[in-house]
Amino acid sequence: MTASVGAIERRIRKALATTYESTVGTQVDAVKRSAELVSRFATLPLGMLKRSKRRRTVIDVNEVVRDTLLLLDPYLNDARVQATYQLSDVGVQVHGSIAAIEAILSNLITNSVKAFKRPDAELGNRHLVVRTELVGNSVLIVVLDSGPGITATPVERIWLPGFTTEENGTGLGLTIVRDTVTELGGHARVNPQGELGGAEFTVEIPAVGLS
Repeated sequence: MTASVGAIERRIRKALATTYESTVGTQVDAVKRSAELVSRFATLPLGMLKRSKRRRTVIDVNEVVRDTLLLLDPYLNDARVQATYQLSDVGVQVHGSIAAIEAILSNLITNSVKAFKRPDAELGNRHLVVRTELVGNSVLIVVLDSGPGITATPVERIWLPGFTTEENGTGLGLTIVRDTVTELGGHARVNPQGELGGAEFTVEIPAVGLS
């Protein structure tokens, strides 16, 4: 796709010469960006399914947060979401697999991005933060955003398989989060209107490697 778009661009440039930029330049650039975005998205599932990522071992949660946000950067940029992380200064390690932590993070982040696209979301106010903390014998992963928050009542409904506020949603994202966290020996909770005004999800997983 990227190669084809590049070839089309060269031919149009040659045909239109000096009028290229003023006539179709903007549209061609938009197609190029879309092709690049699709190409990057196509590699995400394969990267997350590597055998090494499915192996259970001691995981550095901070490292997985950094890598996951880097992987999702094109998706976040396309949605105009400003994402940052606030990582614990002390080691935050859990026993599990990289794929499990990635699944938790990617589903929570995707959930935030979808919230920003709701009709009741404010335009131009799209902030997302991923935070890690060590509290007692637990590692906390907190994903919070400045979206419109959760309006479902009771709020516990969001964890049910099939529950969604989207016309074409599967309603499985948060169920995957809940089940994955449970398999890691932890639990998940949500504040419908958190610190940034939007939903604030907190995942608590038993820590390992404590001295």
